Amino acid sequence: MRQIETSEDRLYKVLGERLKQHRDEKRMTQAYLSRLSGVDRSSIANIERGRQRPSVHALYKLCAVLGVEVSTVLPTMAEVTLVRTPQRFEHSNPGVLPSSVSDTIEMLRRELDEQDSGQES
Repeated sequence: MRQIETSEDRLYKVLGERLKQHRDEKRMTQAYLSRLSGVDRSSIANIERGRQRPSVHALYKLCAVLGVEVSTVLPTMAEVTLVRTPQRFEHSNPGVLPSSVSDTIEMLRRELDEQDSGQES
């Protein structure tokens, strides 16, 4: 069974990178964007780095000043969606879980050795 979840950190990182890209394309400083949009300069810096989550209202104000639609800065679902498939570990003793990779390798070697010795008989 697959588990689908969105990465909020990734969402805000991509959003911030796109805002910065549009600001750079307009050759606009954070201070100038702040003055025109009414969003604090330090907030703009943090939003661009993905450290701060802008309100919808602030996002619209920034995009309006930059002359872009909000949809152009929002990442797609594919960019922020993680699909995870639960891993299963099955072996001859299901009540025992290995504590490390080396333990896992050793356990598998023993199981293979047991299978090999059982086939030789």
